[in-house]
Amino acid sequence: MVPQCVKKSEEALLKAQKTAAHRVTRCYRTVSDMASLVLAKMPPAFLLATSRKKMAESKKSGNVLSKTEATREVIGQWQAVWDSTAKAAWTKQLIPDLAIWWYRGPSQVSFHMAQALTNHGCFQKYLWKKARAQSLACTHCTVEEDDAEHMIFGCPFWEEARRDEG
Repeated sequence: MVPQCVKKSEEALLKAQKTAAHRVTRCYRTVSDMASLVLAKMPPAFLLATSRKKMAESKKSGNVLSKTEATREVIGQWQAVWDSTAKAAWTKQLIPDLAIWWYRGPSQVSFHMAQALTNHGCFQKYLWKKARAQSLACTHCTVEEDDAEHMIFGCPFWEEARRDEG
């Protein structure tokens, strides 16, 4: 079990990191820390701190840990944190494997891409929750609930854009 003081330190680090990740990814403030860190490709600071400590100890012992090995280890630990979090359900559906996202994902995420990957944005369902829309229904078709999944996979209005990208 993690001591309470360590947990508080991790939470403070995550709070500061969330702010930076939101700026990098242009996410709304309502996006969870976990989702914004994944989109920004910023492993949680407490994992990086542990990794750097381990690298320093390995240098002292003469069994040097390479930066590539350390990165793989951090991504593996981050994956465990990502799998266990209750946050970012939609983002986890789209990005289940952090190693693939880390090595093959885009180098940066645009504002609109961040909205689609987090389900926080110009979707009627999200706007309705924030009292910014009068209905959950899609403004482009007859579907009763407009969210990122509907826009990406189902809305006929975006069919041509999906065809052009495919």
